[in-house]
Amino acid sequence: MGTHRWGRFALACAVLAACDGSSAPDAGAPEDGGATGPLVVTTTSGPVEGGTRGEVHAFYGIPYAAPPVGDLRFRAPAPVVPWTEPRDATQLGAYCPQREPIPPLAVRGAESEGCLELNVFTPALAPAAPLPVLVFFHGGAFTLGAATTELYEGDRLAARGAVVVTVNYRLGYAGFLAHPALDAEAGGSSGMYGILDQQAALRWVRDNAAAFGGDPSRVAIFGESAGALSVCVHYFSPGSRGLFAAAISQSGSCFGSSTSVIGPADRAAARARGVEHATALGCPGTDAAAASCLRALPIDTLVDALSTTGFTLGGDAAYGVLSMGPNVDGTVLPDAPEVLVASGAHAGVPYLLGTNRDEGTFFSDDATVTTEEAYAAWVRGFWPEHADAILGLYPVATHGSPLAAYDVVLRDLAFACPTRELARGLSAGGVPVYLYELNHTNAAAVMLGLGVSHGVDLLYVFGNAPLPFARPSAAERNLTESVQAYWTGFAAARDPNGVAAVAWPRHDASDAYLELNDPSVPSTAYYRDACEALAAATAP
Repeated sequence: MGTHRWGRFALACAVLAACDGSSAPDAGAPEDGGATGPLVVTTTSGPVEGGTRGEVHAFYGIPYAAPPVGDLRFRAPAPVVPWTEPRDATQLGAYCPQREPIPPLAVRGAESEGCLELNVFTPALAPAAPLPVLVFFHGGAFTLGAATTELYEGDRLAARGAVVVTVNYRLGYAGFLAHPALDAEAGGSSGMYGILDQQAALRWVRDNAAAFGGDPSRVAIFGESAGALSVCVHYFSPGSRGLFAAAISQSGSCFGSSTSVIGPADRAAARARGVEHATALGCPGTDAAAASCLRALPIDTLVDALSTTGFTLGGDAAYGVLSMGPNVDGTVLPDAPEVLVASGAHAGVPYLLGTNRDEGTFFSDDATVTTEEAYAAWVRGFWPEHADAILGLYPVATHGSPLAAYDVVLRDLAFACPTRELARGLSAGGVPVYLYELNHTNAAAVMLGLGVSHGVDLLYVFGNAPLPFARPSAAERNLTESVQAYWTGFAAARDPNGVAAVAWPRHDASDAYLELNDPSVPSTAYYRDACEALAAATAP
């Protein structure tokens, strides 16, 4: 979606020498973010040798599945070949092939298609009682990002009393290309390889959490953006059942509607799109020859063929704003989540989810949305069938500028309303749901004009400061402490209450939610007026 506001970010990076968007490694840790000192743990595949970062033991680059290369490309993840000698887990592992990411998602380590690895951070290998486990799926529009991103270092969160696991999964075409030739193969479930990778990682956690001090019966999965959508898919996937006891989605919902732009793709449209893309790559047809051709392509060809960083402007019946992502394949995701929630076909475990106040600012382009005409053109590009209704509900005059109006449209249609719809659907069925809106940002986001933008929540969840020369304020430190208490408390007891100062109301018909701030404040009517007006205006 254009250049967004990241031209400003590049300038800030040049001044502050912080282009990875995160803090420097802890004292005593290697420059590449690894851990120091020998510490051996035996996993089901073989021993791994990690080290210590401050109060926490860290293990990097542990394989949870075989490298998905050659004939294993475009297939469900295969088991790891076991090893007997201790494997070095003190240095960063690989990250999955991708185009150069925007600065906040900067990856470290070496790029490799054999990237199905995870990292483990634990405060104690032999605690007095087994610890809750938090398993994180990163964002990046299913085309960018990695567990090696410094923003996701899990030591500060783990120090709060949890085992933290961060996971790589296949991206782009390698992870999410749907194609009838791939479906026709034994066990074929095309376009869902990245989700199958995540399921394999969860099985690894189930089998190995105890070796790292964790309790496999108290696993909470959490993710941001594409990772949040992944968590939502797992909630409705039969293959993920029993692998987690609680779920957290930060800024992402798999619920769709007539105005959704980030939900799972329709099966038929996703496959038609896959054939179109495979043909453009020189692999026409829908038979086994097309599948063989796709597996023979260099991985760089598949990466370079994604001509954007993960977004397209309208006109894409398969994925909307996402250029890649999960689809309703009929097996991994049996049906649209809206259908499954109505029938009760889901995990049924407690769900914590929410959004940030200014989600849209991360995605909008301040270089092009400068006039009312440009604003209207962007809205018509994304929502051609409902553009007039949307423009009527979000006039420029109400918001002060075309860019400000567009930011609010993106927030409501892509994030707030799908999140509210998911929360209401689950809570109406008796699921314990805890909803939030983050209403506090930091100096760097303010400097960039982003407000409480998409991704700011990660700073408070992981506790890694965004810039080395911009120390967190007292309010930011307080908010980090309370957010980490809520997240770890939710993993421990499937309820965020009991450890933080402010009680978090359970979601109900009043649209109860918690405003995350310093201090946090319980409230009701989460985006009720905006979402109900949108639903009425865009109804078929």
